[in-house]
This record gives sequence, structure tokens and C-alpha cells, in this order.
Amino acid sequence: MAPLSFLHLQGPGRCRAGKTIHKESEMFAMITPRIEKIRQNYVNAKPQISCERAAIWTESYQTTEGQPVCIRAAKAFYDCCDRLGVHIFEGELVVGAVGKFRKCGILTPEFSWMWVDREMDSFATRPQDPYVMTEEQRQFVREKIFPYWKGKSLEEAFLARLPAETRRIGVDTGVIDSDSKWRQAVGEITPDYQDVLFQKGFAGILQEAEAHIAALDDACPEDEDKRDFYQSVILACRGIIRLAERYADEAGRLAGAEPDADRAAELRAIAENCRHVPAHPPETFWQAVQFVWFTQLGGILSENPLALNPGRFDQYMDPYYEADLAAGRVTPDFAQELVEALWLKYSEWVWTISANTADYFAGYNQFQNLTVGGKTRDGQDAANAVSYMALRATEEVRIPAILGVNGSDEQMAAAFAFVRDRCPSATLELLPYHRYGEGKYRRLGPTPPGGEFAAPAPAQLDHWRQMARDAGVEVVSYR
Repeated sequence: MAPLSFLHLQGPGRCRAGKTIHKESEMFAMITPRIEKIRQNYVNAKPQISCERAAIWTESYQTTEGQPVCIRAAKAFYDCCDRLGVHIFEGELVVGAVGKFRKCGILTPEFSWMWVDREMDSFATRPQDPYVMTEEQRQFVREKIFPYWKGKSLEEAFLARLPAETRRIGVDTGVIDSDSKWRQAVGEITPDYQDVLFQKGFAGILQEAEAHIAALDDACPEDEDKRDFYQSVILACRGIIRLAERYADEAGRLAGAEPDADRAAELRAIAENCRHVPAHPPETFWQAVQFVWFTQLGGILSENPLALNPGRFDQYMDPYYEADLAAGRVTPDFAQELVEALWLKYSEWVWTISANTADYFAGYNQFQNLTVGGKTRDGQDAANAVSYMALRATEEVRIPAILGVNGSDEQMAAAFAFVRDRCPSATLELLPYHRYGEGKYRRLGPTPPGGEFAAPAPAQLDHWRQMARDAGVEVVSYR
């Protein structure tokens, strides 16, 4: 199945041999012909550059000169959602694309354009992660896009502040990987599906922003920035809802012209899903999957970040699966197919990066980190049926190694056996526990985890890596 950047497997005994979460979790069919066809299309397609998003963004910014920064960005996002081409590819169950190509990279000139101008003539022939970009596209961006952003991009602002000696050593030399942080948005966030998005929908967030604006005092100077912020929230929410409505219209149009009755029914269901989400909280597992992808797509179109994470996917998705299963709305096999369809959509997001960055991060995809298992908020075993669906759809598994949680040979052996038996094509990386996030805990208010957690010694990690190899699991390390 398609690679998600990394999938984390967490917690004590999460993969204990013989443990049954649901009997149906062991009854999933092999990969379906539909998913295999989409996967082959992905694997065999060459990544292509689309200039459409950059053109819309630039045209929008040209009309909002002098307005607040947040308003300009939100207006450009809305315009993108309103004007970007709508593409539903053959056989898709989860819809939404950043451009007309299935494996598509976009340009974000507000963040960077100089490196693109310098390197795009050799995009197709560079040794690592080449892209297809036509001469017509290169001419278009040089004449219509880049001139507007000269002197305005994040890339230029960063380089202007960089000491000459540092620039000589650290920019495009292969010595340091840093340009992924200043030639595009960093991102590195996880949307809160469980407590915010799935509870409110974007229409609910929009209504909250409108209520906040109504409560502001027009005579209070301090409220001016707040009004701009809330107005930008409203524009962003209207944008993603508008994009979904346009996909609903397209799915309905395709359904009316579709000769195959089964596919026509799927397209009608897709249209219904897109009319409901992400404006409103999802009501079914399929709608929840589509909601997640629209949110991811919105993040891509708004800033094409380095990382945008699905987070604890199994925790916020399992209630919809269980409800649909009980009501007879979904089968385990179809739910698995939906998860695999979502994984393929994740993989279609192509990272448009410089040759220097490509040498550090080969493979085209941004970071989309997803965690399964672990513990629930009340400390119980969090593994569920969706945990296993995610693992089946993933080719790379990372297991945090934490003394005090999963630090015994028995627990690791069970985890390795699970990966071998349930994810036979997956590679595995062990991640030693660290305390880098404690500062974030303190700034946000919660008490950091106690001292009962510790990192294993390097020799212990080597021992577990050898255990995994002896169990028949391919071990990798990116450190």
C-alpha cells in the first residue's frame, strides 16, 4: 500500500500476539482491484508541476494590496477553493486534488520562488526526485508569477537577514538542511479532529467567528486586530466549504453520465458526503474519512507545509466505524478500502523542493505522521479495529522504545511478530524515547509526564533491532 510518511505504533502490549480486537479485523480481503489500480497509477506516474494554485494566489494578492496580512492570505485561500480545477479521478472513493495531475506538486511563490527560477530548467533531469514541468509553464511563471513576488517572499526575507559567511556554508551546499524551513511553510501541526473539527464542522467554527465579531467594540482600537483575525477565519471556513460543494457538484455531474450503475451509486454517495462535510460534523465513517482529507487538502493549498499530521487517526475514527458496523452501513472490507484510498490521497501530495532538500528527503512526500495504539485518555489500551486498518495500509512502521512502557523483550517480540504477520511489506524503525516536548507541555499548561519513562541505552536498541531482523522484519534507521 502507499506510504504514509511514518506510522507510529505505541504502547505496552499493543501488538501482543494472538490478541483479538475484533474478529472481523482478521477477515479483511486482500487489496481490492480498485485500490491496486489506483496504486499502480500512483507508482508509475511521474510527478508533475501545476501552476494553477500559484496563479490564483498571485492574482488574489494583486487585488488585496494594503489589506491586513491575515485577510490577504484568507482571501487568497478562498479564491483558490472557488477557482481551482475540480478533478475526480477514475474509481476514487475519497476526492479532492491540488491540481489536474494525480501525482501533483504545486508552487508557493509567496514563500519562495528564486530557487524555482534557478532550478526548474533542470527539474526533469536532476538525479534526485525529478519533476515534469513544461517549457510553457516555465515561461508562464517567469512572466506572470515571479515578477510580482520579487522582494516579497519569505525566502528573500530570510536570506537578507543571514550573515554572508553562514550563507556561504549553509545555503544549497549540502552541508546543512535548513531550507525546508524557510522556502515553504513549516506546518508541523496536527488538526484537532476529536474535540474541535469533528464536533463543530467548519460551518460551526464560522458561526463562532461571526459571534466573536458581533461581540467586539467598534470604538475599541484593541479589537481591530481581533476583527481581522475572525474575518480571516470566516473566509477560510467559507473557502473549504465552497471547495467541497464544488466537488459535490462534480460528483453529481459524473454520476448522471456514468453508465455503470455501481459506480454511479458511488458518485452519488460522494456527492452526498461532500455536501455534508467538512461543513458539518461527519455522520458516517466514509464522511469522516472525506472530512480528514478535505482538511489535509486545505492545509496543502493554503501553504503547502513541510508537515501536516493526521495524528491519532484510530482514536477519532473508530467511533464512526463502530457505529456504522453496528448499523450495517459499512463492512470491514469496505472500511479498509476507504482507509487505503485515503492513504493513496496522502501519497499524491508531492513535495516541491530544491535539489538540496531532495538530497536530504528523498521520495517526494511531505511528513504526515500518524499514530496508532498507545493509551486512551484514561490510561486504557487504545488499540482498536481502525488501528489494524491503518497498519494494513502502511508500508513503514515506527515503534517508540520507552522504558517503563514497552521496554521488555517480550513486548518488543510481540510487536515485531505483529509487524511481520500483519504488515509483511513494512519496514520498521525504532525510536528511542526523548524529552524534547516537555517545554511544550509546560507552555501549554499540563504537567509533563513523570520520571517513570526513560530512553533505552544504545546497546539495548541494537539488541531489539537484531530481534526484529531475526523475526523477519526489515529494520531501517534515518538517524
